[in-house]
Amino acid sequence: MDKNTIIAIVLSVIVISAGLAIQTIFFPPTPQIETASEVERIEEVQQAPSYALSSQAYNSGLPGSFQQTGEGRSVNKFTYETDVFSIEFNPKGAAVSSLKLKNHLDKGSPVEMVFNGDTGVDAFLLYGGNDTTSPVDAIFNYEIKGDRVEFYQTFGVVGADGKLTG
Repeated sequence: MDKNTIIAIVLSVIVISAGLAIQTIFFPPTPQIETASEVERIEEVQQAPSYALSSQAYNSGLPGSFQQTGEGRSVNKFTYETDVFSIEFNPKGAAVSSLKLKNHLDKGSPVEMVFNGDTGVDAFLLYGGNDTTSPVDAIFNYEIKGDRVEFYQTFGVVGADGKLTG
């Protein structure tokens, strides 16, 4: 290394050290105050919920849950078709039973896009709350409006007195 490089390194160390010293003299760090922390123990009392939890939101009969109040016209599955696909809907739960792509063939037949497995449970079900174990299985009414299929149903909420409102 040449003489100028060594002088530059030494001067850099001196400048940085002097800067830190000046900073601590004129701007000292604020002293940390130790706070005595008291821990207060609070016991939670478990009470039975007076209203339905989100996992009991549909058809549980508990206050705050909802139930079907309207009539369902038909429980029979129906098919809606376009040039591109064929969809089979199930009014029970407003679910999709089958979705086939007409332009894509697998061994000579349209490709099935919905795999229901052996459970018998349809796809795209509706759920009340966070519980995905019990879907809404109400019988929905439907209307085909142009290129749309609309499902509708009337539901009521169980009040605090246990009576269905709505």
